[in-house]
Amino acid sequence: MQLSVMRTRLRRRIGNPDTIDVSDSILTEHINSAYRDIGARFRFHKIRKLCTFPTTSGVSRYGIPSDCEQVLRLRDATSGWKIRKADDRDEALQEALENEISGKPTSYIRQRDWVRLDPTPDGAYVIEMFYLASIIELSADADVPVIPASWHEGIVKLARHYFYDDSGDVPKSQYALSIYNSWLTTKPNEIDEEKRDLDKGVRLPTLDSGRSGFSQDDFDRGGSGWRY
Repeated sequence: MQLSVMRTRLRRRIGNPDTIDVSDSILTEHINSAYRDIGARFRFHKIRKLCTFPTTSGVSRYGIPSDCEQVLRLRDATSGWKIRKADDRDEALQEALENEISGKPTSYIRQRDWVRLDPTPDGAYVIEMFYLASIIELSADADVPVIPASWHEGIVKLARHYFYDDSGDVPKSQYALSIYNSWLTTKPNEIDEEKRDLDKGVRLPTLDSGRSGFSQDDFDRGGSGWRY
């Protein structure tokens, strides 16, 4: 559904105010808010990406993609093992930093636009990063959300709630939210749909759960089909 269509539907559902009272830019703002929130809350293939980068001996910090909102998982593809997320209170990490330990990376910390691997790599390893990508806002009339078309209606419904909430109309805001939540109960995301097919014994050609080090839930069952 194009932005212009979503905007028309939203305008109709809030009583068809003219563009003097409610500009297109205001409606677009609420639509994008709903789009971002749905994209961040639910799992969609085109918003979750898989990339790889090689390590260099003696180097602990590595840049991450500019569209990375959240690092979901790191994996050492060379050995087939996950790299766990650590924090500054992690005792093993502190020991590695204090003693300048090097070896095969076993943990990481995300800092702004880079990740730090610990221990510091002692050689070349291929690291796979699975991450939540940022949403590119809709701006042109012909722009279409990257999430499945079946979810575009939800963007309009949630945007209506945001419109009334922003205008201070609590009863209409609550009503719009209840309508959205009711609609939401009927919408499994596309990854859950694939899981349902897998549970029934249907093997999807883009999935690859047989690689060394992967459990069935690794990378939300994305496998090589999500390589960007």
